[in-house]
Amino acid sequence: MSQIPQKDFDLIDVAAGAYRLAKGYYRPLILLPVAGALLALLLSLVLIKPVYQNSFIIFVRVLSSAETLQLIKDLETLKEANDSKKLAQVLEISEEQARSLKSITARRMEDKNNQIDSTSTVIVEFETSNPEDYETIQNALVKYISEIPYVKKENALFLQRQEELYEAIQDQIRRLDSIHTTLVSTINNTSENRQVLTNGIYTEIVSLKKEQLAVKKELQYPEAIRIIEPVRPVSKPAKASPQQNTLIGFFAGLFLAVFYIFFAEMKKRAEQTAV
Repeated sequence: MSQIPQKDFDLIDVAAGAYRLAKGYYRPLILLPVAGALLALLLSLVLIKPVYQNSFIIFVRVLSSAETLQLIKDLETLKEANDSKKLAQVLEISEEQARSLKSITARRMEDKNNQIDSTSTVIVEFETSNPEDYETIQNALVKYISEIPYVKKENALFLQRQEELYEAIQDQIRRLDSIHTTLVSTINNTSENRQVLTNGIYTEIVSLKKEQLAVKKELQYPEAIRIIEPVRPVSKPAKASPQQNTLIGFFAGLFLAVFYIFFAEMKKRAEQTAV
């Protein structure tokens, strides 16, 4: 029973001591957190610009798994390997836009449902201090990827193979059309064999035309890179938010105030003991 009053007494004593310290040092306890918050806000608005994150997803139809990994490496070293002036030349953007570009990262997209070709699908993420540059940076990076020598080479070979395939399918369709015409003219119209043969040829021609249409669609888009999901409009900064910095500055000032009060009290007690 005697321990409970002792605990209450200790809590009251601590609270009274804290109140005494706060009353005695109210100026640094108020001024330092406020000064820290104002300083952090000023730095955020003047020196430390907020950083915005965004991303887009591309499909590179011509690269193998190893080449896709090399592409990711090239993208991630692009920013570090070039200063703002050189980066502006490489990406064909302004130096101001190059300076605002803080980082570039990339990774292959994982698809657990196997609905896309994850080997050639890449998520490109970047950070910039100017959210108005989202689309410009996206287009510049896509163009840069398209102009990489091994991407251009593989895409040219791919298009050549598609053109050859298109012509080969066209030749097969012509041959089957010729056979179909011959069968129609030589076999009796009521012949059961004629119906079977012509139906089989017709089915094969339809299948070939579908395949030819798919090849034609590939040839209609000669670019190696396709944007599956473009950048999104993002207005909230991911880093260096003025509100976050102000809050951090406030608590940093509060910590300094407590630190100051602690040493001031230690010094005061040491002087009293010496006397």
